[in-house]
Order: sequence, then structure tokens, then C-alpha cells
Amino acid sequence: MSVPYREWVHFNVATLQSESDNHPYWAQNAITKWTDDHYGYGIIGAHRLGATSYRSWFPLIIPSDKDFKLEDGMDEIVDFIHQAMFAGEQVSDISVLMKIRANIFRDTIWNPEKVTGKHYDGTNPWSVYPPLYRNYAYDRILRWLELPRIITDLNFMSCFAGTGIEANTYQNDLFSKGILIESMNYDPILGIGDIVKISYVPHSLKIRYLNPVVNSLSQCYSPTAGGVAIILYGLGFNNPDSELDENAWGCPGVAGWQDLVDYIYLEGLQGQGTTTLTRAVHFSVDSNSQITIYNLPAMSEGSYNIKLEKRTTFLGNIFAYAGDWLCDPDGRVRRGSRMSFLVSDSYVEKEFRAKINPLEFLDIRLKDKSGNYINRHLAQIDICTPQTFYEGRILSISPVPRKIDDKYGTPLIADMDIKVANPDRYFSKLITSYIFKNQEADLFFAWGDEPFGWRTSVIKLFITDISRKGAECSIKFRDILEKYFSKIIPSQICIEEEYPNIHPDHVNSYMPEIIGNSFLLSGEHPGAIKAVYVDTSNYTYLASRGTLIGIDQVYVDDILKSTPADYSVFYARGGRTYIRFTGDQGDAIVKFNSRGYAFHAWNSANGYIQNPAYVLAYFVVFLCGQPMAFLDIIDIDELKSYFVDLNAHESGKFPVEDEKSAMNYLRQLLFSFGTKAFIKRDGRFTAGVKSKCSFSDAVKIYDQIDCFGEPDRQENLPEAMTTITARWDWISSENLYKSGMKDERPELIDYYDTPIEKDRRKDPLLV
Repeated sequence: MSVPYREWVHFNVATLQSESDNHPYWAQNAITKWTDDHYGYGIIGAHRLGATSYRSWFPLIIPSDKDFKLEDGMDEIVDFIHQAMFAGEQVSDISVLMKIRANIFRDTIWNPEKVTGKHYDGTNPWSVYPPLYRNYAYDRILRWLELPRIITDLNFMSCFAGTGIEANTYQNDLFSKGILIESMNYDPILGIGDIVKISYVPHSLKIRYLNPVVNSLSQCYSPTAGGVAIILYGLGFNNPDSELDENAWGCPGVAGWQDLVDYIYLEGLQGQGTTTLTRAVHFSVDSNSQITIYNLPAMSEGSYNIKLEKRTTFLGNIFAYAGDWLCDPDGRVRRGSRMSFLVSDSYVEKEFRAKINPLEFLDIRLKDKSGNYINRHLAQIDICTPQTFYEGRILSISPVPRKIDDKYGTPLIADMDIKVANPDRYFSKLITSYIFKNQEADLFFAWGDEPFGWRTSVIKLFITDISRKGAECSIKFRDILEKYFSKIIPSQICIEEEYPNIHPDHVNSYMPEIIGNSFLLSGEHPGAIKAVYVDTSNYTYLASRGTLIGIDQVYVDDILKSTPADYSVFYARGGRTYIRFTGDQGDAIVKFNSRGYAFHAWNSANGYIQNPAYVLAYFVVFLCGQPMAFLDIIDIDELKSYFVDLNAHESGKFPVEDEKSAMNYLRQLLFSFGTKAFIKRDGRFTAGVKSKCSFSDAVKIYDQIDCFGEPDRQENLPEAMTTITARWDWISSENLYKSGMKDERPELIDYYDTPIEKDRRKDPLLV
């Protein structure tokens, strides 16, 4: 994709239910036509109750990440692209075809915990009925027989054709109120008693922007006389009209988008004024990713911000500062640090830095009880940067640990302390009004009189504790990784409040999470995953918390059952996967084999996640809850290619039924895949292959996932061993590994006159 974009994958979801007296679409224009039922998950479809009465469902979604908002420099959108999973829950005996549409919602900011068809917060009614929305969105066809199915590119244009400047009429509604999904044009038309009820699970929301992004400069300083040529590298300097037109419905008209950077402003930060550069006179837009400034003019000494401007016919003036946002080659945008340009006749980088020590800076983001954020900026001495004052309150900073466990491939995370001055009870007062724990912070350093925009990020942290002692406070931090990997997985259990008819033996059972293939077809006890008996009245078992692409075999006390004679598979409550039997199975053990979860960008050719790299990515983002913006997808894609080259791109799997910490599971995944992971200085999670010289080609020990061949002696272990017991292909339903073997080196045993084997009692990965 050559247009800058941001992407979100965590959502608040709710469903509005109507009781219509005309047709199953959006025409219910009175509060009495809506119900007060609250659904905290997505349902779409309709149920024809009588000749002129219908019940209909309309999901609302909005990303739950705190950074889902219009921000300076990323504030003029092109469109959104929404992907979602639709899975069949209930349908009459008909082959249904229907249209799905995504719309920008335009009524009131709604409460995800309490919203209903009547009330946006469980108490107060919507402003009008039906709630307003904008329906200029592309339709997509959904066929019942094709479910489960990922619908891609449910699109919406923020501006639309008209006269004058549209100024992105509906983008504020998108970021504050979200999206409404509707269905329409049922074929065949529903008969009395017919029902089409479909689980809707949002997967991602990708928003494309017209704002340009500058990743780097060919040179960061110039003499006062100018005459220096500078190249700006980035994206969005001249987006192809063909890509912008993708969902435009004629929005730009005959003239096109005029989507070029027209002006570059060099804004003096010490009162030098602003120097304006004009396209064709001072610079050229060489491509969508490169701008060349021919010769910088003469300027006064000092540092400068670099501001870009586009002047578009339909959206008005669009601005961005160099460095505020960065993007990868695919166009995925993430928050950066504003760059600056130095004009000086005396500056020599190496000589300057050799004479001084760097200064350390700390940015802390705090939240009050209402959810509002403030930023506090700290340094070792009072420093006034061009835009921010840093209070000189830092007394000391403990060493910054950055290390990877060579055996398991996981980062070793240690506590870090920063002591700050508190003689005036400054922090004591903050503690009473703001939440410190679990809030984020950035540590970075800069050199003396260099432009502040040249600062270097050290580590992204989060606060674990704060203590006061006398005239100082100690703030305890950990690496941002720990914030997402300290949770327990699986994260949800089956409780009586949600499943009142659950079998007594299954109360508080964990909801299985299944990525990749989970199959056990042979042996005394076939079936890889145990199902949870959640409804004894309707003979229903929970197979997975998420939407499985398919369940291929179902066993009851090791006897293979057939569908539809014995059971059927359906999806409900936000896409959970269920098995419903035609009769009661009593206390029998129900197990099954399945194909696991899907995510549109990470699926194999088989339509679901199988590549080990994407198994790892899905675990980190969807099971651990890390924001997509904190995932280095370029490195993950490189790891994906590595497994493709090994012909192992369909071997990854990760079935989870037992409670463990996310870090424990991460350790097993990394060890199994022969990979390592760490957090980059900007806070992004990345993973790569351990040193390839440590392994014979395509021979690794996969005790959790798989094994591609006979196990070789594991390298990179601190202990010397001549014998190793390897197990692989874990089957959680039987608490066993499908395969395993002992690998020995007889010549070494003879030499030492005794085998040396790993103490498996101390290493759960080899048990």
C-alpha cells in the first residue's frame, strides 16, 4: 500500500436490536420500535416474526485503543477499510444471500457497557430515531453457505462529491462514534418465521491518510550560507490518484486529487522566523516517497522544525511535521519524534559529542479517574526545549537492562528505578489526582546544544509502583513487554452467570484458544481439544472462545460422530464456536479436531493462520492484548518468509486450554520455533530467528508446536549434554506429546564414560 495508514484490531462492540413493523432494514423511526436489550458483542441479521413485523440487529463498533483519535499530523483521512469475520449462528432452512454495509455512525457517543437500541448509555435516549448514520459505503455480498467468512474492504469515504471544500465532513464522527454495520436486500425475501442471525466479529480497521510522512533526512545541518541539497524520505508526498480513487465515488472530480506537497516551511525555534520553500522553485516531489530540496537558502543560525503543506481542492490545507509520524515500507504509520534541522557554521557532530555527556529525559503519561491524560516532562536539570519545559527533578536513574535469554529467546526484564525530587510535595499531590501504576513512559537522551529533535530513544517503560520517602520519590518501571505478558492465558472462563445451564463438572473451565491445526486422528483417545459442556438443556458444547475456520471431527468417548445426524457447528456470542448435539451426551468426554483462527493479513492459502511467525504475532496482539501499532510487522514478515523457505509455513499451531502466564507461553513458542524476541527502543515487539549457524538445516526441536525432522542436539544451552529427550506436537486434551525421542551422541558418552542429560524437573520445556 502506498498511502500512509494506521490500523487498529481491538474493539468495543455492541448490538442494537429493533422491533420493526415494516421491513428488516433501517426504518424504525420511534423509540418504541427499539428494545432495551444489551448485547456486548456483534449480531447482524433479521427475524421475520409476522406478516409485517421483524426483529433486526445492527452492530456498533469503535476501536478500544486509547490512540484511536484524530491527532496532529494524522488528521485528514482518505477512507477506512474494515475487515470482519461473519459466522453463522442461526438460519432457517433457506440459502440466504444478503448485503453487508459499513457506515459512519453519527448520533451520540455511546457507552459500550450499557448501550441499547433505546438508550446510548442505558438511561438516556438517542437524539433521534433511527439514530443517524451515513450510508455512502460499498456493499459486500454475504452468503450463508460460505460462512465463516472474512469480508474484506468494507469501505467508506470520509469526504464525498460536492461543491467547495468538503473538509472531511464525517471523519470526526468516525473517531468519536465509530461504525454501524447493517444488512439488507435478503434473497430470498424472508418468510414468516424465517431467521438469519449471524455473529459479527471485527478484525481490523485500517484508516488511510492524506498527511505526508517524513521518515528521515539525507542531512540534518547546513551552514548559514545555505547551498546544501537535502533529500526527504517518507511517504504520501504524491499519492497515486488511482489508489485514492479506490473508494471515492468520484470525490475528486475531473481535476484529480492534486495530492502533492506544495510548500515546505523551516520554522525557526529560537526566534529566527520561518523560511518558506515552494515546489518547483525550491524543491521537487520526485516520487510518493522522496522530495529533493535543490539548495537551501541562507538562514540565521539555530534549529528549525520542518513543516510540509498540501493544498488540495476538496479537503483544504493539509499539514504535517517531519518526524511526528514514521511509516514502514508498506505505509503503516506509528508515532515518532519531531525532527529538527540545525543551521550552524561551527557544528561538527563527532567533535561536539566527544566533549560533552548526554542529558537524560523522561516523559510520563498519567491518567485521572475520568480517563483524561496529562504529560509530565522530567530531566536532571531544568531545560526549556523549543516546545516543552523539562523540570530538573531526576536525581538518579538505575542501569537500563537490555538482555535476551539465549536458551528460550525471551527478553530478560528487570526492575528499573528513577528517583525524583519531591521537596515541595509535587508528586505527592499528583498521586492524589492521577493514576501512576500501569501508565507509560519514555526514556531518552540528547546532547547539550544539539537540536532537541535529535534526541535518541533509550527504552519504552511502564510504571509498576511509586513510593515516597522524605523529600524524594522512587518510581519503579519495567519494560513495556511485561505490561502485556503478565496476564493469564486463557483469559476467559465459563461461569454460571453466563451459562446458567452449564454442566457442574465444567463450571470455571477455561475457554479454549486455538491457532493453527489441532488434530489427533489415531490412538486410543482421538481428538485434540476437549469441549466445555456449557448448556445441558440444548446439548451445547463450547469449542473455542473465537471463531474457528472449521471443526473436522467430533468424538464422544472416543467414538467418531457424524454431522448433521449427531451434531452441528454454529457461532454465537461474538463469534464463539459451539457444537450442538441432537441428544444429551451425559457425562461423556467430547473432543474434536479443528482448523483454528483467521486474520485476513496473516492467513495461509488455506484461509487461516498457520505460519509460525503469524502464530506468534496473533498470540502477542490478540491473546496478550498488545496494540497493533506496537508490533514490528516488517520483522514478523521477514520471519514468515524464513518459515516459507523451510517449507514450514503450514506447521505452526498453538492450542491453549490450560492456565499459564502469557510470558510462559511466549517462552514456549519462541523456544519451539527457534526464535528470539525483544522490544525495540520505540516499544515495538519484534522477533527473529536465533543464529542460523546453531542449527542443521530444517532440524529444530519443537516440543510445543511441531518437529520438521529428527532432533539434533540443541545448541545455545549453558549446560553440556550428551543426551537430550525431545518431545513435540503437544495435545492438550490428553496432556501428552504425540511424538518424542531420545537423541544421544555415543562418541561423547564413551569419551566422558557417562551420559549427561538435562534435568527435566527444572526445565518444563523439556518435560
